[in-house]
Amino acid sequence: MHCVQKLQEAIEILANKTPFNLPDFAHQQAVAIGYYKSNPALETVLKASTKKDAIASLRQINPHLSEDEVQELQAACIELMVEETHVQHLKRISNPLKKWLESGHTNQTEFVIAQDALAEGRVYTISPENYSLLFLNI
Repeated sequence: MHCVQKLQEAIEILANKTPFNLPDFAHQQAVAIGYYKSNPALETVLKASTKKDAIASLRQINPHLSEDEVQELQAACIELMVEETHVQHLKRISNPLKKWLESGHTNQTEFVIAQDALAEGRVYTISPENYSLLFLNI
């Protein structure tokens, strides 16, 4: 019986052991009682930043942000999407050009693909689905 009591005490001590790092302990406790939400996926934040009610959507993701921080987050999201779209467009131009150069200028199909990609433009329509027009590959 004494052994069982010792084991129970040891289990209780180990189960309730607090970490040496107080911020880690506070984080663990917040998660345990439901006051902590996991980090949102980047795609979730980007989609929220393109909604008609973007400020409210971003604030729902993180209610601890100030008004300036929410606006900064939205601006950063938009800048990222614009830059990533531009990078994807450049890749659609450069990849076929690279193949064309590697072929010794004989693969005209790749050259035409690069020309078409260089000449293309995007026509954006205002709709709730405008997020899907972005060339994200993050």
